[in-house]
Amino acid sequence: MGAAPGGGPATCAWFLDPAHWGQGYVAEAAHAFLADTMDRFGIATLWADHFADNPASGRVMEKLGFVRTGTGTGTSAARLEPAPIVVYRLDRANLKGRP
Repeated sequence: MGAAPGGGPATCAWFLDPAHWGQGYVAEAAHAFLADTMDRFGIATLWADHFADNPASGRVMEKLGFVRTGTGTGTSAARLEPAPIVVYRLDRANLKGRP
């Protein structure tokens, strides 16, 4: 598992208004953010997850080079109950997308 500068696990998340889905905005912005953040802070590995009922986020993660590692249960301020999640890992060497 990678560590953030403070020593805890490094994670990332995003949210985009549904009115803008499907335009490639998240993949483009996430690639730039991830490349810069991982290089700037020397982060070798990042972890991310998405709710199982939101497979579009998983497709974005896979486009970026994240690899599915398992499942679990997650919470969100926007959900009343914990829900199934899919967990991913990204090693810096595997980051894909726009250079």
